[in-house]
Amino acid sequence: MADTRSFAKAAQINGVTQSAVSQQIAALERTFKSLLIERSKKGFRLSREGGVLYEQGKQIVRLQVSLFRKVDEIKNIISGTIRVATIYSLASKGFFQAITNAIEDAQDYRNSRL
Repeated sequence: MADTRSFAKAAQINGVTQSAVSQQIAALERTFKSLLIERSKKGFRLSREGGVLYEQGKQIVRLQVSLFRKVDEIKNIISGTIRVATIYSLASKGFFQAITNAIEDAQDYRNSRL
């Protein structure tokens, strides 16, 4: 609503009624015990408190988006089963120990990032 400068446009963008937008503003005003919008015959503007709530709210939304992205990054780390086939002479020379060490190193690296 602060961006659109219109209750009707804000309602349309958010898929709610204009009444619902007004009710949400009223609920926020009760919660913060402050007038958030200064209304006049020419329209409305955010009060000082409304401006602070708007700017801080935008920061909260940006942080939430960032949080979800970071959690998604952690969840999307490649993982799974690796199957390795080799000839006996390679296996007897420590090949499997080298693979085991590499996997352990990768796990240690991942754990250090969490």
